[in-house]
Amino acid sequence: MATESQTKALALVDDFRTHTVGVWPNLDRAKVADGLVDRINNSVNVSSSGSSLCGPAAFIQEIAKTDPEAYVKAAISLYDTGVATIKSLTIKSTSTFRSTALPANNAAVDWLVLGSLRDSDNWLFTYKQTGHWWDDVKAITLPHSVADWMTKFGYTDVHNETNLLLTKDWDNVVEANKYFAKGYKVSLFIAADMLNSGKQENFSAVPDHWVGMASLCTLSAIQADPAAQISLSVYSWAALQTVPADKSKPMHPKVFLRNYYGYVAGKP
Repeated sequence: MATESQTKALALVDDFRTHTVGVWPNLDRAKVADGLVDRINNSVNVSSSGSSLCGPAAFIQEIAKTDPEAYVKAAISLYDTGVATIKSLTIKSTSTFRSTALPANNAAVDWLVLGSLRDSDNWLFTYKQTGHWWDDVKAITLPHSVADWMTKFGYTDVHNETNLLLTKDWDNVVEANKYFAKGYKVSLFIAADMLNSGKQENFSAVPDHWVGMASLCTLSAIQADPAAQISLSVYSWAALQTVPADKSKPMHPKVFLRNYYGYVAGKP
């Protein structure tokens, strides 16, 4: 059964379909509207799977889940005017970004919202998803940006406990668990190999992915036990992912830490 916020959001989308003015020449209004309806009904479908916009995806997915009306209002304002405000967070897309063609394997609504949020944070360069390494650099979301978005959206007691070059220790995981258990929104900063059963044993060089924490991180035994196994769920790439990805290939905490760079948490 739809919540009151979902019902209001769906009504806003119906009205949006009738609008005639927009500033995105390469994004079809009907496809944006269809994408909004899909994400109102199932927020996990907010996805960065066709882009490098995992930081914005982890943040926006939570907004679409907890406040779909605010999410839809922002998307509509972005499409019609190029600017949107969610509480004290202002999202402003550049004309260069708006004129970029929709890249393959990207949903119009996610490119609109996630790309605009990331583009707002780039004071010099415009993200275009060209496939070149320098464009991927423009898409990288640093932890301070995630913490700033949370604060401006109205989250309180925001904690940024991350590293850019060195992995974090088990005490950091325990802290993330503590905040998740208290109802905080927790975004984990990881290397994406953690989500690949064939690569989960790899030692990472740098973090390259954000995921939304969807469950407590649990252990089968104390962390120092050689037989200990870790388990948790995260939101990523339009799905609820499990860690480890393959239950037949268990993951020891020390393996998890090879690809773990900390968390940003805020109280809704």
